[in-house]
Amino acid sequence: MNRPFIAFAYPRDRFSLVLWVALFCVLVVLCLFVSGGENPWDREISRKLVTGEKLSIRDIIVSGLWAAGVLNAGIVALLLIFSPWWTKADLRKLSAAGKLPGQPEEKGKQEEEKAGEAQAVLKAEVKAEAEPASRTLIWERVLFWSMILLAVLAAAWLRWPRLDDSLFNDEEQAFRKFIYGEYTVTEDGKLEFKPVNWERAWFYTINGNNHVLQNVLSKALHHAWQQPAGTDLRAFNEEPLRIGPLVLGALTVAAVGGLAWMLFGRASGAAAAWLLALHPWHVRYSVEARGYSGMLLFVVLTLIFLALALRYRGWGWWLAFGIAQCAYLLHFAGALYLAVAMNLVIFGMLIWKRDETQFWRWTVANTLGAVIFLQIMTPALIRIWMWIKEQEKGTFEIGWDFFQDLWAHMCAGIPWNSFEPTLHNGISVADYQSYDPLAYWGIALVIPVLTVAALVWAVIKVREARWITAAMVGAVVLIRVHNHYSHTEFYSWYLYYLMIGMVIFLAALPSAATKLAGKKWPGAGWITAFAIVLLYAVLISDPLKRMREYDRQPMRQAVETVRGEVPALSEDHFQILTGSVGSGQGQIQTYDPWIREIDEAGDLEDLIADARTEHKPLFIYCCSPFSVKVGKPEVFDILQDRDVFERMAYHRGMEEYWSYQIYKLKTKSE
Repeated sequence: MNRPFIAFAYPRDRFSLVLWVALFCVLVVLCLFVSGGENPWDREISRKLVTGEKLSIRDIIVSGLWAAGVLNAGIVALLLIFSPWWTKADLRKLSAAGKLPGQPEEKGKQEEEKAGEAQAVLKAEVKAEAEPASRTLIWERVLFWSMILLAVLAAAWLRWPRLDDSLFNDEEQAFRKFIYGEYTVTEDGKLEFKPVNWERAWFYTINGNNHVLQNVLSKALHHAWQQPAGTDLRAFNEEPLRIGPLVLGALTVAAVGGLAWMLFGRASGAAAAWLLALHPWHVRYSVEARGYSGMLLFVVLTLIFLALALRYRGWGWWLAFGIAQCAYLLHFAGALYLAVAMNLVIFGMLIWKRDETQFWRWTVANTLGAVIFLQIMTPALIRIWMWIKEQEKGTFEIGWDFFQDLWAHMCAGIPWNSFEPTLHNGISVADYQSYDPLAYWGIALVIPVLTVAALVWAVIKVREARWITAAMVGAVVLIRVHNHYSHTEFYSWYLYYLMIGMVIFLAALPSAATKLAGKKWPGAGWITAFAIVLLYAVLISDPLKRMREYDRQPMRQAVETVRGEVPALSEDHFQILTGSVGSGQGQIQTYDPWIREIDEAGDLEDLIADARTEHKPLFIYCCSPFSVKVGKPEVFDILQDRDVFERMAYHRGMEEYWSYQIYKLKTKSE
């Protein structure tokens, strides 16, 4: 048969033909959108770029959506062109059945036996992998599902008190810019409110801080909260913003239990679910109104769907993999390093195995996920590119301190070191040395040793553990390389998904114990699981307690101290002047829209002069006095002048960096 046309001779897979029709419809829709929708020429983008005129938010969104439509139309067209290859039925199954093109219709007895043996081996492999515990005692199944359910309920209970915490710096900015809206103060002392529309929630960003799917979910839930009681659209509540992440976080607990079960068995699955339910880092981010909770859930689902796709080879699992991967990137685009590393590993595995069917299904699933991601994120990517061009070259270096702090968060959800423990409500690993030496050595030595030992065992014994490890290590390597050349700032929570690796590999110990004990001790795995969970619960009890009891950044409490109500929307507040300086100084406007930011000493002097002239009281929110002392020493000196300002309340956050000192301007008589 002529080689260029051999792909057309293979039997077609029915599902792939349906997918072909769906892709053709998508191509038609994209072409109609590009040709008939609003485009850059309608908004004179070229002229604005030439003249240096600033592009509006609408300009950026229109340009991004149109460019994404053109790009995606080309991508989908390429998929359709290459469809003779990816619509073929599973080649391994065709080969086992002797139905590959070019094979003789009537084979000899020996060839028929080989085909039958190959098919039997294939079925045996699938059956062995699909039914790892078919003979498990009923009590173990009941125990497993009971432990998963209890872990989910415990996770919800542990996180519930944090629903009404004050908004944290990043939460406040995302809420104001992409969910809620902003206030401006008019010259006559009134507030004007400009709500955020859905278009900005879906397609806009400032510096990459729009976690799209989470903000869309939070906007929908917050809007639903406002409607039943006819609440003023200017009012807000933290709880509707956080209930979505809490639910996603509880689902992640169940999902990670399922992943560990697939890899290592039921005892390990139950242990993994409980370890994540208790993890202080997950307790923090699974209730924050940011995309990290959803990102973690879809990372776990991506790993599950990938394992199932490699095992069962079906289109459904591959498409689920592509969609889940797209979803975690739409929750937090910073997880791109994991996506790149994971797909490089998959590419290498499939090329090594020379598995053409799996290769094409992986390619199509990945491409479809990319199409969805690009159509939504391209406007934001344009804005991120513009923002990066405005920034000076970074000076951040990833070194030993970064990885030490990363491990502390992966293990216990707290930093390795903290500044001035008496000035905040948090705790660090280093604080444990004098506070609780046994817990210190447990976190600094015992948990790392157990995790590494379990990781080594898992990599040797379990195939999926090898590519999960390779993907996560690859993500760290990519970040380190990027930082080396760009000096871009990276924070430990950008690698939040590594916590999943720590949890599932620590939970592999029960499986190792079961293998070592053999049939003599059938309950060894469960005993080990309970011991690990109990040990971990004891070690992290203090950070867990603090996470539940204290706000990360008490900006609401600071505003209530000054204004007497939160949010301060009454026009009577025009008679009180407030300034904000320090960490995230602009991210308090949702609670106090009357503030004036203090960037330099002149701004503070102007505020003082206005207060004296207008005979109004003046209060200053100083977030992290130490940061102000280092970054704005002239401002700090004025605030410390006892003849000018007096100290009022001090509100502790979980770090000194997010703690507030309130200053009040003294009257001349004082």
